[in-house]
Amino acid sequence: MEENARKQPWTVTLDDGTAIGGLTLSGNNFISDTELTPEMFDGKLSKVTATDGENTLEWNHAELVQITHPDDRWWFVLRELSPEELFRATTKAKLDYLALVTDTDLEDM
Repeated sequence: MEENARKQPWTVTLDDGTAIGGLTLSGNNFISDTELTPEMFDGKLSKVTATDGENTLEWNHAELVQITHPDDRWWFVLRELSPEELFRATTKAKLDYLALVTDTDLEDM
């Protein structure tokens, strides 16, 4: 990606269609003049796209790494979960479900 492309406004679209626009990109940080909270991203990161009209970035099963507020702007970083992380999360969810329906305390095992 060319350096001047990073200065164009970006829009990040979450999987529910929520669009966060007017962003700048610095490295892997998206920067917003509008307040952002982690709750805005909750449950909406299974498919995320970011575009500046010429370039597009995509994440499947993304994770919000952080939101910081070092100045009058909000900076956030996304990353894609690895296949191993997805496998662990899926396995844990299945075990938790089995424990729930069988009334088993996994801490006792």
